[in-house]
Amino acid sequence: MSHLCPRTQRPLRKIRIGEVELEFSDACGGAFFDRFELERFDDAVEFPGDQLAELMNRHRTGGLDFSQRLRCPKDPDVVMMRRFYSPKRQVEVDECPACGGIWMDAGELAAARVERPDEAASRRQTEELLVEVLGTPVVAEFKKEQADIEASTRRIRKLFGFFKLD
Repeated sequence: MSHLCPRTQRPLRKIRIGEVELEFSDACGGAFFDRFELERFDDAVEFPGDQLAELMNRHRTGGLDFSQRLRCPKDPDVVMMRRFYSPKRQVEVDECPACGGIWMDAGELAAARVERPDEAASRRQTEELLVEVLGTPVVAEFKKEQADIEASTRRIRKLFGFFKLD
């Protein structure tokens, strides 16, 4: 069954990018990701993400009302929640509270990939956000607890070297 684009109400087309099949809007360049599918595309070093971001960026979005609340393509009775996708809070996506699917408009995937170039940069951005929101002392305490956990894990690995704890 073909679902409808939440922006244009035109049918979405199933496309395969890499190992993932997702729904794409030829009308506006948006894409609907089932739960956890977006994680296969949002890292700047993932090749399938390059392909999809390029496809999405080919579309013009003029004339679309981005303030409009969207209904989920899979669950049309459910209004999706708008939330920030990245630590820097530059990219917003629409997420269905019922199915966990995410709608990204044209250009949003490319912007998210710029903000999340790799895992290390993602950790740094998250830390910067924590400092901004919670303050430096809280983050310093969190880092100390993380270091203590890592040290404990190393000691346990030495004691039980035959177990793989990762």
